[in-house]
Amino acid sequence: MVLQRVSRPAPVTIQDALPHEVQLYCIVDASWKSPSEKIGIGWSLYSKEGTLRLQGSSAMDVTGTPLVAEAVAMWEAVCQLHRLCYKNVTFVGDCLKLVQQLECAMEDKQHIEDYISEASSTINDIKVVAMKNHYTFNHVPRIFINVVDSLAKNARTINQSYVIF
Repeated sequence: MVLQRVSRPAPVTIQDALPHEVQLYCIVDASWKSPSEKIGIGWSLYSKEGTLRLQGSSAMDVTGTPLVAEAVAMWEAVCQLHRLCYKNVTFVGDCLKLVQQLECAMEDKQHIEDYISEASSTINDIKVVAMKNHYTFNHVPRIFINVVDSLAKNARTINQSYVIF
């Protein structure tokens, strides 16, 4: 008897990559070049149907690693949507390590040694705001974050002040 591995088909759209109950999702990304250069962040909030609701982007202070840059981008997106009173948002990004660490933090498993990192303090800050607003976090393939990737790279390149549109 030959066992065949059954796998889900690769998602065609970002909606295919999200849990079916998601009503709002926010794609988040950072652009990092080196520990001596500013980073760029970008995020876009969408309805479950894929309608763009809101976007933000900015150049930010330098970070030591790409992981910290991704955590800063997530923190900024979470804070902005909290300030605007959005609840029940799923935040998505292509940084698997960050999403795994956020999931562990949300489940109070941050004591697991594998998930202690240079981004731990930012992750704990994200958790506090996320718990109040019923925010969740999911990993998506890089192909689904192109628009936000461009926002982040552009913000870094032109040293853009924070813009929400």
